[in-house]
Amino acid sequence: MHVEAYRHQVGGHCRLLKPKDSSKVCKPLNENEFKFYDKLASLGAPNAEAGPLHILKQFVPKYYGVTEILLHSPLQDWQQQQQQQQQQQQQQQQQQRRQQQQQAAEERGAADAAAAAQHRPADDAPPPASATSSCCSSSSSSSSSSSSSSSRAEGEASSSSSSVGGGGSPPGAAAAKPQCP
Repeated sequence: MHVEAYRHQVGGHCRLLKPKDSSKVCKPLNENEFKFYDKLASLGAPNAEAGPLHILKQFVPKYYGVTEILLHSPLQDWQQQQQQQQQQQQQQQQQQRRQQQQQAAEERGAADAAAAAQHRPADDAPPPASATSSCCSSSSSSSSSSSSSSSRAEGEASSSSSSVGGGGSPPGAAAAKPQCP
């Protein structure tokens, strides 16, 4: 039920209404007023003689519009339920998006791993036996004195490149050359 503001009302209920009065109380209750009327409703009929109602007996029944304002609470409950349902739907949608993103990331990771696995065997494969044998056969024909001098030169080059800090050939270049016995 929609409750409209009563323009002549400043605070509280400014006039008592008789049950046959055609006007309505059109002011939403504040928290204290709501607690007061809620307590009265929980105690029983407003004209009962029990409890604190005997003090209020003369004027409480005249607030006939209060029940209309109290009927506003089911509308608020319904609105809260709608908001909660919308929030739950949004949370479910966010969870579904996260799951889809995770699945897509896993699929991409699996595809990348498969692609990397296809390229790795060609890079990590040992050189063919014919390449090592031809290298060794050409080295064996050279004299032993020239091989010892060349090994000294390679050692000096590798030590100078390591002391300079990466200048010249890469550090693995000397180790990459096959040496024959």
